[in-house]
Amino acid sequence: MAKEATLGLTETPPPPQEQYPGALIFGTLGYAPFAAGLYTNNRFGTEWLTLFGAALCGISAGVFWMAEAAIAIAYPEPWNKGKALGYWLTYRLGGQILGGAINLGLNADRNEAGKVSYTVFLIFIALQASGPLVALFLNKPEKAWIDRTKVSLKTRARSSFWLIVSFQGGWWTWATVLVTKFHHAPRTYDWSSYGFGHAFAVYIFLTIGFQINYLFLYFIITNLAETEDQVIRYAALLRGTESAWQAVSYGLTSIPIMGSVGAVYINFGLWAVAIGPAWLLVRHFGADWDHYGHDGEQQTKREDEVRDTPSPERVSDSIKI
Repeated sequence: MAKEATLGLTETPPPPQEQYPGALIFGTLGYAPFAAGLYTNNRFGTEWLTLFGAALCGISAGVFWMAEAAIAIAYPEPWNKGKALGYWLTYRLGGQILGGAINLGLNADRNEAGKVSYTVFLIFIALQASGPLVALFLNKPEKAWIDRTKVSLKTRARSSFWLIVSFQGGWWTWATVLVTKFHHAPRTYDWSSYGFGHAFAVYIFLTIGFQINYLFLYFIITNLAETEDQVIRYAALLRGTESAWQAVSYGLTSIPIMGSVGAVYINFGLWAVAIGPAWLLVRHFGADWDHYGHDGEQQTKREDEVRDTPSPERVSDSIKI
């Protein structure tokens, strides 16, 4: 009986992209218990489920953050990664907007400080419990496709960097002025109060700036990583570092002076300190094409070569006998 054999090939573990759905499903499992803990604490004052749910969410969310970033970077072609990351962050922010709309709609008639309605958590539990089912519909990378851009890497990297730096500087300056003013004359704002827009607008712009900066960080990762394993490693390192500093920030803002003005002052200072090291890295992106004279055209040719290169699976199939 004839048997199929391969020349010089051994059985290898599945490629990283085939493991993404399982990691994504596992990463969604902790969110519903965490929301359930918040619900029982809000309605009945229960504390143990809040702590237990937070621990579960912390374990699963770490995997989820790594998987979502790896999927957003690994699925598209090399020349489409930035656009795909933009779509990913758009969907992610869309979920936050939906959650905020639900929260506002159920609590719009309240005009005092305090907790939200427990009905909010019931809706969030239902949405988060559907996460593992939605993750099952994740396509394989070869089934996703987005049109590419003709703008050169050097132009995209440098223009985006200085645009982000400029806007971030303006927003942190604005935030510094506001928190200093509120520190000397504190008050509580409701969304229907006079002056709410003046106080809330900077929060909106800082949130926008955070997401834009986030997108740019993943753009940097895509240009640093050379393999999918490195994509996962760098994405995990970024999300892990983010989580660690968020934990530090939560601890710092529990101190009254830090919560009122100190955190903004520190972030403003970190923005200024980070400009130099970040530029030393970004200025190298696309610089290898300078000697051609037309970096955009040469980059497009290189991307065409990458696109036309046969995949390892296709090579493997071609040498079977």
